[in-house]
Amino acid sequence: FFGGGVNVKYLVLTGNDDDSIDTDNGYNGSIQYAIVVQRESGGDNIVEASSAGSGVTPLSNAKISN
Repeated sequence: FFGGGVNVKYLVLTGNDDDSIDTDNGYNGSIQYAIVVQRESGGDNIVEASSAGSGVTPLSNAKISN
């Protein structure tokens, strides 16, 4: 989720090669009821939440809940 404000419910992610839930570049949405299954030898982080840096816009404000 890079930028924008989409709200997602009932998200299922399996076998991703990088971060499963990745937010950056001002993403301002919510993610609710997420299931993540990573391969034993693949994937990186389940969640990576980033912004451009302190005091720099756009700021991300992701809301993740189950």
